[in-house]
Amino acid sequence: MNGKGVVIIGTGLAGYSVAREFRKADAETALTLITTDDGAYYSKPQLSTSIASKKLPDSIPLKNVMAMKTELKARIHVHTRIVSGDPDKRELTMQDGSLLGYENLVIAVGSRPRNSAIAMPDDAPFFTVNNLEDYRRFYQALQPGKRIVIIGSGLIGCEFANDLALAGYSVTVVGNGSSPLLGLLSERLGMALASALEKVGVRWQFNSRVNSLTHGDHGWKADLAAHGQIEADIFLSCIGIDPDLSLANTMGIAAAKGIKVDAFLQSSQAGIYAIGDCAEIEGRLRSFILPITHSAKALGLTLAGKPTRVAFPPMPVVVKTPSYPLCILPPEPGINGLWNESADEDGLRALFTDAGNRILGFALGGHCTKERQGLLKQMAA
Repeated sequence: MNGKGVVIIGTGLAGYSVAREFRKADAETALTLITTDDGAYYSKPQLSTSIASKKLPDSIPLKNVMAMKTELKARIHVHTRIVSGDPDKRELTMQDGSLLGYENLVIAVGSRPRNSAIAMPDDAPFFTVNNLEDYRRFYQALQPGKRIVIIGSGLIGCEFANDLALAGYSVTVVGNGSSPLLGLLSERLGMALASALEKVGVRWQFNSRVNSLTHGDHGWKADLAAHGQIEADIFLSCIGIDPDLSLANTMGIAAAKGIKVDAFLQSSQAGIYAIGDCAEIEGRLRSFILPITHSAKALGLTLAGKPTRVAFPPMPVVVKTPSYPLCILPPEPGINGLWNESADEDGLRALFTDAGNRILGFALGGHCTKERQGLLKQMAA
């Protein structure tokens, strides 16, 4: 393979967003993307919200790889894995032994599903969904009448629970906290979400965990810590993701929670940048859509020779649970303040304020999500 110019590893939202922003600023420099999948462009958040709308896996991609090659004026190598790299030579080694040179390298390899540590036989119907191929396998297993246990009551677990219940499946969520989204919401707001999802058929097992999966008389059994057993046909793990650091480790790139980068998204190695789920930006992981969008705009300019720091405005997270809408803007770490909750007829709000009564974060549920734009304007002022 030839190379040089800019090489981007990964064709998820982060990789393709950087490529687009780079092309806006530089239409001529050689651009190469490497991906282990088929290179189709799709919106990853749709993977937890497409079953109730009966969206087939093949209808999720917005563009195929040929369309992306044309749009970006780029070479895109699909089903290709990088096994190592030499930062001093600015060279990558492919799985077939060929070499690819670069001037600037962007690592946008995303994340991997967290290891569940659940004991189970090899034939257990156990799934994770972190990309379109994962979703295809899970979708194929979703025959009518299947009973589903979702392991994890975080954001993705709740989104899948709402979507699957609306699609008519029997859904039980096992969470190790006392309420859903406990790291993002107060227990009061979390239980408002739980109550709304119960109304569409979701059952909850809080303060518990799945120890093992075993064959049962009528399907499979999940053995719960101190809570007996649940029978089901399919198990979906939504316990979280971890940055993929495998390539960074082989190349000697500094990493902790993620690949350590500065405000320019520059790693510890010259000419190597990181973005998206795999990047730890000035000590923080920022893996939602808005941080990736802002990062891509800055990095695209930097790669085009205009060094640009990434600046993050307030970036609320919209939880895709239509049975009980949620919008969350956690305060920045280390800021002193207090949460104050209040209720309307059809919703709950929690505002995080400092000693000067400035709003520095919020969590809105139900009808109160309509207050998002007004609160963001107050925070900007």
